[in-house]
Amino acid sequence: SKKKAAEAMDVAVEGTTVMLGHGHVRCGEELAMLLLESCATDGAMVDAKSVGRVDEILGTWPREKVDEHALKMDALPTHVDGALKVIHAAIRWIEKAEKEQVDAVDVEDVAAKWHHWIATFLCETVGTALMAEATPHYARARAPEEFAHALLEVAKKGDKEQVDVVGVRGILEMLVVNQCDDAEQMRIKFVEGLEDPSLMETQLGLFGKFSITAIKRKSKELFRMLCQKYDQDIKRDKGVKNLCNRIVQAHFGGGDNPMGMLGGLMKAMMS
Repeated sequence: SKKKAAEAMDVAVEGTTVMLGHGHVRCGEELAMLLLESCATDGAMVDAKSVGRVDEILGTWPREKVDEHALKMDALPTHVDGALKVIHAAIRWIEKAEKEQVDAVDVEDVAAKWHHWIATFLCETVGTALMAEATPHYARARAPEEFAHALLEVAKKGDKEQVDVVGVRGILEMLVVNQCDDAEQMRIKFVEGLEDPSLMETQLGLFGKFSITAIKRKSKELFRMLCQKYDQDIKRDKGVKNLCNRIVQAHFGGGDNPMGMLGGLMKAMMS
């Protein structure tokens, strides 16, 4: 019955928080994953109570800091690895829930809250070492100022010639998920936070700025023209190029190359 299922979930949450409180992170992770997998499999109702259960687990999760220089990407600390697994499972559960399984809860708000939780968790525990993992979460977290601050920390540790790449990558990640207004706010805060704002006044920096306008207008043609115009600048970084392709797939359908197709069209018109 639903009552027994709810009681079982409460027991699982209590067990998870007790395990985490005693430092048994792997055991806590396993219990949390069982709970979330059960929610997904059984089609558990996404309501204030079920969301609160997940929040309780996240609130108990250990946030021990790790030396990012000693971090091994293929062997993450247990509390970091477990947090990633649990948050991904939680977000998958609510985002796949059918409309009839949602009661008085804004799924997008909850997802944004959990994306924000894991993004800040990663930055607090491992610094910028897992920024590649944190960035897609920040892009969905509705926290543009915090995202800008995190990217500034990355920029400070790299070469000046790569500052615009850091900023534009962040912008494009947000455009993939259609967070245009947040992308503009993040861009402004990122530029304001630079000791030398001119580092974003590059051709690639302009591409990032104008891309916000193109996606905000839902203009496939404008975005492709930008990709064509700034083709050589985009090619400076493989990640930027990949994000351009993801934007095309997300907003305009298809996996075509935004640079190549327009170039082919121009050649055809001129022949």
